[in-house]
Parts: sequence; C-alpha cells; structure tokens
Amino acid sequence: MEFPPGSVLDEIGASHSVLAAGNPPIGFIVTGPVGDHLHVHQLSVRRDQGRRGIGSALLAAAVDGADVPVTLTTFTHVPWNAPWYLARGFELFDVAEWGPELRELVAEEKVAGLENLGPRAVLRRFPKTS
Repeated sequence: MEFPPGSVLDEIGASHSVLAAGNPPIGFIVTGPVGDHLHVHQLSVRRDQGRRGIGSALLAAAVDGADVPVTLTTFTHVPWNAPWYLARGFELFDVAEWGPELRELVAEEKVAGLENLGPRAVLRRFPKTS
C-alpha cells in the first residue's frame, strides 16, 4: 500500500499493517512487530461511529490470527482504552517481562509526553488457541 510522502502512514513503514473500515474510512488499526510480539500501535474509530462494534471488528481482524503475543500501550483512565482492551482478553504486562524493543517504544512515548496526558499501561494478550 502506498501512502503520501511524509504522512504518518508513510512513516510507519512496510513492516506494519494498516486495516481500515468503511469507505471513506471510519476507523483503522495499525499493527507491526515489536520484538517478538505483534504490537497494536493505533486503533481509532470516529467518535460518531462508536459503540457499533467497529473497533472490536478491526481488532479481531488484525490480531485474532496472531501466533505470537499481542501487545499495546494505552491510557488506563479512559473507558474505551485499557478497560475496553481488558474486556477483550488483554491483561497487564509486567515490566519485568518486556523485551528491549518494547522498553524502547515505551521510552519514546514518554519522551513524546503521552504520560502527561494520563496514566498509561502496557497490555498483552496471548494467542488464541483452538
């Protein structure tokens, strides 16, 4: 998939996947490798399209078939962030278990000032078994 030069999606790189819902898009999810995990970098649904299952469908389409653990970072105080992911099988991911790549990602988020917006957590979900 080609993205406009200099766009956020152009910066993501070829190793990441972008899945969008709707035409024009009303939601999207961006995933990619971080260490030996599949990481959800962003999941977003237009606010006026919320509570219709779009986010759940995007998450399922992007990560349910993963054969490695799925990680993400999110805010804990926003109902549609950590509580939403916890209800979908994610759990708190202990810092002692993070690999160097995930540690670096979290450090980059701190430098970007995300912690200034509210408390954050790293979550993980193991692959679903049949």
